[in-house]
Amino acid sequence: MLPNAGKAMDDWLRERPRPWRRIVIPAELKGEIRDKLDQANITERVLFPGLDGLSCWLRRHYSPTLEGRKGPAERASRLALAVADRAAGWRLISRGDVVNKPSWFYRQSGVVPFRETNGDIELLLITTRKQQRWTIPKGIVEPGMTSSASAIKEAWEEAGIRGFLLSGPLGIYEQQKWGGICRIEVFLFQVKEQAESWPESSFRQRRWFPIVEALQAVYLDELRQLFRQAAGRLADRYYPDGVNPIEELQI
Repeated sequence: MLPNAGKAMDDWLRERPRPWRRIVIPAELKGEIRDKLDQANITERVLFPGLDGLSCWLRRHYSPTLEGRKGPAERASRLALAVADRAAGWRLISRGDVVNKPSWFYRQSGVVPFRETNGDIELLLITTRKQQRWTIPKGIVEPGMTSSASAIKEAWEEAGIRGFLLSGPLGIYEQQKWGGICRIEVFLFQVKEQAESWPESSFRQRRWFPIVEALQAVYLDELRQLFRQAAGRLADRYYPDGVNPIEELQI
């Protein structure tokens, strides 16, 4: 971080040729390194104080992605929300921790991915970034997106799967994060395609579990409750004789 917000980094480096070294990052590692820097809040907004850094950050986060190109009005709405959040005081303390996240960070959505194999229901779980615990694909609902569209995007980015949502939301659960409470809206997601490589494949594992084993694998009671609700919703679809594979299971 530069001591003078008005100083250009190139000029600052030219004036001090000795205390720095240039490191060339291989192209195949750039995506993973960028993800790690984002997790540590080392972004354009911090490295380049002022409008230049803010513009670079906004362009990277709000350019059209997999969900399709957005119209000028929607892009302007997204930018306005991001700038308003910055003006409201997205403050960083000395350790680099975010102490005041924008309000829309706490609205999230995710999916419970499933497939039917030889008459049995299986759920796909992924690992968390840091502690490598089993969970579901989920993430922040960015301004201008619906919960369902964001859930489909997270399914691809975190688990490398494509498919479709079944009917309405499965449920909502809450989780503490960033000094606040995130509300995560969850949908049932029927998997139709599974890619060998996906945006977060370098630091996430994924695995198919029979539904009873998925109940035991996850670390959150809220997810277990959602899995029970999923089994109940899928019972009529895949078990017309009324047999529910987890009815007797007490976890």
